Amino acid sequence: MFMEEYGLKDNINTVKGMEPENVWKYFAEISSVPRGSGNEEKISEYFENFAKSHNFWYKRDKSNNILSQNPGF
Repeated sequence: MFMEEYGLKDNINTVKGMEPENVWKYFAEISSVPRGSGNEEKISEYFENFAKSHNFWYKRDKSNNILSQNPGF
């Protein structure tokens, strides 16, 4: 879902078939998002969209820090 949004579809093939599948899927997504020092906008956007899509409470500040809370499973 996020891979397509960020134009990173090819990166998921790198971890395809690795277990646990969900962990590696998110690893590939996060690794693909530009996030160097001073370049936090895209990774903050990724986590904000992730929180929204999973109905998690979150707060994003002006420095692009994300605080999120979700129920335990």
